[in-house]
Amino acid sequence: ELAAAWLKVLSCAQIANEIERGLDILTARHQDVPERHRSMRNLLDQSWRRLPEDEQAVLGRLSVFQGGFSCDAAEEGAGASLLTLAALVEKSLLQVHPKGPRRGRYQMHELLRQYSAEKLGEQGDKEEEVRDRHADYYCKFLNQHHEGLKGNTQQSSLMALNMERRNLQIAWERATTRRDLDQVVQAIDGLGRFYEWASNLAGSAAAFSLIGDNPGYLANRELRQVQAHALAWAANYELLSGRTDVAKEQLTRSMAILNDLAAAGTDTRWQKALALLHWGQLEQPRNLEAAVRAYR
Repeated sequence: ELAAAWLKVLSCAQIANEIERGLDILTARHQDVPERHRSMRNLLDQSWRRLPEDEQAVLGRLSVFQGGFSCDAAEEGAGASLLTLAALVEKSLLQVHPKGPRRGRYQMHELLRQYSAEKLGEQGDKEEEVRDRHADYYCKFLNQHHEGLKGNTQQSSLMALNMERRNLQIAWERATTRRDLDQVVQAIDGLGRFYEWASNLAGSAAAFSLIGDNPGYLANRELRQVQAHALAWAANYELLSGRTDVAKEQLTRSMAILNDLAAAGTDTRWQKALALLHWGQLEQPRNLEAAVRAYR
């Protein structure tokens, strides 16, 4: 009702954009509405004040999840106990999927998530700690499912990763932006293999270009090795998209970095094998001899 009241002056799309920017548009402009119902912020403020401090803290930490989350993710990624989750469900601040493949997953209404994220943002360094913990959990999650994507548990691994797609993207963006080597190395091959099954090839290429096009990854050997690894994965999606010239340029850069590192004594066999696999796929339609050399 609060949103609909703006339809005389804004389109639905404009209203939706305003809501994404903040809650303040959801305010009644008429005085014949009870005070607590005059704005969504008033309503959420009242609900927030009724919560014990520990539940406020957990709700703030859970706001970093997007697209829902599992009980394990809430516990390890946000320090939420099962008892606290149950209390928030009882107060209708969280919902639990009752059946289907998402059974047992928790969901927070987007307006409440935005409000809780504001509360978390007021805590400064605490927010950074929570976001690091979220990224660490999902980078490990990708590593755990990497082998499953290549074996007889492929379907269950794909389903698990697909349900966490938005959280995986957020974790990857944070790990790569902060150049956290431990997180990136854990996530890179699981994400690369998962994205091979995803339909958004342009988005997949862009995800790995966060490393491949970042000059900050030239700082030392370890970072350069990760950059070469990411370029080999980015080239795969460009190749699948039919952008062979871009793929060739990325693979050439990847191989040049890896050859320099190998000459300096770094073991680059894993990354070079991936780059050569994709080089073979690049060459196969036009030069079988070059493809055979790459595959061998």
